[in-house]
Amino acid sequence: MDQFETNNLVFIDEAHRGSQGEVWSEMRSRLAQDGFTFEYSATLGQAVGSDAALADEYSKSILFDYSYRYFHADGFGKDYKILNIEGQENSKADTERRRLYLTACLLSYYQQLRVYEDRHGQYKAFAVEKPLWVFVGSKVTAVRTEAKRQVSDVVDILLFLAELVADKAKTVTHIQKLLSGDTGLLDQQQRDTFAEAFPYLAQQGLSAQAVFDDILKLLFNAPSGGSLHVEYLTGGDGELALRVGAAEEPFGVVNVGDAKKVADLCEEHPKWLHVSERPFGDSLFRSLNDKDSKLTVLIGSKRFTEGWNSYRVSTLGLMHVGQSEGSEIIQLFGRGVRLKGFASSLKRSRAIHWAAKDKDLLWVTKDAYLPLLETLNVFGVKSDYMERFNEFLEGEGHQEA
Repeated sequence: MDQFETNNLVFIDEAHRGSQGEVWSEMRSRLAQDGFTFEYSATLGQAVGSDAALADEYSKSILFDYSYRYFHADGFGKDYKILNIEGQENSKADTERRRLYLTACLLSYYQQLRVYEDRHGQYKAFAVEKPLWVFVGSKVTAVRTEAKRQVSDVVDILLFLAELVADKAKTVTHIQKLLSGDTGLLDQQQRDTFAEAFPYLAQQGLSAQAVFDDILKLLFNAPSGGSLHVEYLTGGDGELALRVGAAEEPFGVVNVGDAKKVADLCEEHPKWLHVSERPFGDSLFRSLNDKDSKLTVLIGSKRFTEGWNSYRVSTLGLMHVGQSEGSEIIQLFGRGVRLKGFASSLKRSRAIHWAAKDKDLLWVTKDAYLPLLETLNVFGVKSDYMERFNEFLEGEGHQEA
């Protein structure tokens, strides 16, 4: 530390990570004792929390305050939908509701993917990226009992995907129920959460069977279906490749700190998960933003809540997330609301004030499906993320519609 002396200009990104640490604060103070520090954080308010002294210190030093309330109201970033349901317990009936709810999560993502595949040429000027489904668990390897099985959050997610592709009859039945808009999955106002959630699929007029077949092809890269294969990439940086049946192209990647431990836990469920190993090649996680990427699913824990940037995230599934996390909740949300927008404006299409000179683009004000690609859908299983996030918005004077 001493070699840097004290007359420094210090730039600190993600300042919330150290704001309450004594060692961090002491190092910062020494480095800029005769200089200046410039700190940035999207969640400093949540990190400060109820620490009156820390709040007093930072409140006297704010140069620019542009919290999510203003960011969203000004039309920046994706819109969002929190699709929560009441009551998710461990009874057989609630296990069935959970499976239906997770299938709704899948169907919401598939709808976005289908709109993109059909219309991305038409939407080229709005720079929408190929949708990505991100599923995050609170714990990677900590085991709990779920439906009489010993699972971790990440393994629980994998088992859902395995059952979804293997149990075709049940999945098709659930898709049919979801497309009907009469699911019995109610929100706090006792309205069906998914009554009007799939307008593009309804307009297409496909049967539930046809939707299932297209999901296998478009989402899982496996038109013929099959079992879920989990491949541990030896010598890599914590990655598992996911593929279905005989498909050579993986559809998903698990990115965690201890991938070998997750693979070992998967081996305890041979009925659903087929585990193998292969040498690590190019990183699947780092290829997610490639233009020709065929990856549609990213699964992990807190490893990419910070420091990872992608415009692809469109549906966010959460497993036990939000029960103790503070600013991480908002950081996680921030992974999903990034949007390039028209002419790199970072704005949603309906938030742009189109002038008469833009007559060639005025059609977008009446387009019903582009907003589906400019919306982040958020689902949670036994997660109070939704409640915590709404509390955050209410604290900023903004509530989700």
